[in-house]
Amino acid sequence: MEKHLGRVVSVETHEPDGARPGERYADITIEYPDVNFSRDIPALLVTVFGKLSMDGRIKLTGLKPSGEFLSAFPGPKLGLEGVRAYLGVNDRPLLMSIFKSVIGYDLSGLREQFLQQALGGVDLIKDDEILFENPLTPLERRVEACMSAAREAESVTGQKLIYFANLTGPTSKLRENALRAIDAGVNGLLFNVLAYGFDALAELAADPAVNVPIAAHPAMAGAYYPSPHYGISASVLLGTLIRIAGADLSLFPSPYGSVVMPKAENLAVQDALVNDALPQKAVLPVPSAGIHPGLVPLIVHDFGRDVVVNAGGGVHGHPLGAAAGGQAFRQAIDAVLAGQDLEAYASAGGDREQLKLAIERWGGAPPLSKRTFNKPPVLFCDFDGTITLSDNIVAVMKQFDPPGWRPIVDDIVALRKSVRQGVGEMFALIPSARRQEITDYILSTAGIRPGFQSLLDWCKASGVEFYVTSGGIDFFVYPMLAPFEIPLDHIYCNGSSFEGERIEILWPHACDGACDNDCGMCKTTVIRRFPKEQYTRILIGDSVTDFAGAKLVDLVFSRSHLTERCAELGLPHIPFETFHDVVRHLDEGDW
Repeated sequence: MEKHLGRVVSVETHEPDGARPGERYADITIEYPDVNFSRDIPALLVTVFGKLSMDGRIKLTGLKPSGEFLSAFPGPKLGLEGVRAYLGVNDRPLLMSIFKSVIGYDLSGLREQFLQQALGGVDLIKDDEILFENPLTPLERRVEACMSAAREAESVTGQKLIYFANLTGPTSKLRENALRAIDAGVNGLLFNVLAYGFDALAELAADPAVNVPIAAHPAMAGAYYPSPHYGISASVLLGTLIRIAGADLSLFPSPYGSVVMPKAENLAVQDALVNDALPQKAVLPVPSAGIHPGLVPLIVHDFGRDVVVNAGGGVHGHPLGAAAGGQAFRQAIDAVLAGQDLEAYASAGGDREQLKLAIERWGGAPPLSKRTFNKPPVLFCDFDGTITLSDNIVAVMKQFDPPGWRPIVDDIVALRKSVRQGVGEMFALIPSARRQEITDYILSTAGIRPGFQSLLDWCKASGVEFYVTSGGIDFFVYPMLAPFEIPLDHIYCNGSSFEGERIEILWPHACDGACDNDCGMCKTTVIRRFPKEQYTRILIGDSVTDFAGAKLVDLVFSRSHLTERCAELGLPHIPFETFHDVVRHLDEGDW
């Protein structure tokens, strides 16, 4: 029976300053054997969060299925890159518009609304999620009318578009209805995934006959993610699971409009849709609700170019009609990509009256950030347990278990040995021949903390120099960071030699004259190379090895033991869980 038991991997407790009884909480990581469940999403969810979801204040905040489980899911047919390739649009955000108030329309009214949206230059048009099968606009005739309007618009604009028809009906009829729509000419499907279930989406996405992209709608998501204490986090619900199940686009509430999701959660959803943690193709993020042309600079700033700008009222509510509404969005996108202010761009001449009128109606772009730096900012980020989800040196020792390593750890913790001495002695216990095994083990188990790419993107966009300051070793630090294209001269870590029988750790960044802690890789030495008189210095870390650096810098983002030490000594600090939290604080200037 032992092979069937779940295992608690880690427990990270949190006790907020001044916490009242019951406010203490913990992040708990549990792993379950693949042998316990079949290769379908319902089996996965019931295993990890079925009965557990009813055990009081508990929320599913992350999900990392095994490679064997994920191999059962082909994922999106087109994905982000495939949708772009189909449309022939690779250099800008895509633009989507939505049917509005179409219940009760006949086919001619529906076709005219579609045509006006298409003439505005949108790339994607979707049904309203509440447009079901009905006598006035039955599925095949609706598709034929809308695709006819799409061809008419293309003859004017020269632009292809995708029409996402709402796939509805009893679950047993979903495939049949999808094929009816495809036979009628539709080139996309909208799917209310939370009403029908992730497995229904997975079946459609894996079906070769369903050969069009699928847009997943978040209807009913509000019953799952908003509570801090219950349910399933937005990044799992609308990110990870959507991608595994195989949607090509994922809609979710934006942080700007009428149905607001906090920006940190938005960025976590985006990260789950596009990061390298899953083998399935990346999915197009579609932040939605209350979007108007004045918000385009914020959307592109926060999500980059690989995003869908999705609007309903912001298109149809334009003073000159829906076609002008679409054109106003396209002009706003052009202005942002040209690096120009919306108001200035709209007033600079040419045929930009559509954008000008949209700004007069809804307003222009709000400021992108509340924070400015008096001195050039530089950010120092720890690696083990900060960028990665675990402490890799300890994980290596536990996994390979060389005789005698545990007493060395005890000596380091008790300060009988320095970090440099202890780490050197521990790795000297391991044969050099196991180098690749160690690297492969860390690459397969360590995991990158959510939002890391978003932090790098923010630093690049904000002119912040980013440095990794790691007590880890080059032969696993460099491979872990390789996908992020951080310059090697911005990565400080320890070196290694495998020329001898045993691993030898090298110390290219040892302590300077101002530090006598025998650190190995001395973080304070690196920080002092950027004098406080000349730089705004920011540190992100999690352990006592970051504490000396925390006392030197202007701003600390802390986790775990570093939070406890900063609180004990009264050092200003901002606790965080993911890098999305860090980006939010930096971007909003609330420090």
